[in-house]
Amino acid sequence: MVPSCAALIGYICIASPAFPPDGTQTTISISSGINIGGAVEVKSGRWGASFFSSTHFRAQLNPDAMEDACADGTCIKYHRKCDNPVQPRICDFVIMSPGVPGDRVHVEGEDVQAFQSAIAKLDFVIRESGVLVPFTAMNREARIPNPYCRYTPSGPDTAVADQPGCPQLQRRQ
Repeated sequence: MVPSCAALIGYICIASPAFPPDGTQTTISISSGINIGGAVEVKSGRWGASFFSSTHFRAQLNPDAMEDACADGTCIKYHRKCDNPVQPRICDFVIMSPGVPGDRVHVEGEDVQAFQSAIAKLDFVIRESGVLVPFTAMNREARIPNPYCRYTPSGPDTAVADQPGCPQLQRRQ
């Protein structure tokens, strides 16, 4: 486990001071669906975070829909969509990093301050190096609403991307 994490869920680190010293209960719940993956939910005080993983569905992420977040000279790409871009209370993140499937992370606070408290306690662990990229560095709202590529068939073995940044698909021989 990464030393500064009180819990590590997938590639999400919950920082050691995440658990309130005032006796507020923090819970971690793990559930799995039938053939669709699972979810892990963390609830602590006035905020919560959910990590959704799909074992069967892996959509192509659109690099043009992503922003950059860095720590210690190492960067990841992410897509952030919030209920309010300036003072969010709820945000959904999709993170693009080598070896990471692009699962969704949902962070929610009872109010803006609770949301800020939540993202201050969450980090993304870069698989190769162990570098922690804080969710506070993922502070730019996505310019493109959908982080996934959409395709239109263009022939029996190919498909054309419906938006810039997505590669053309060809069926493997």
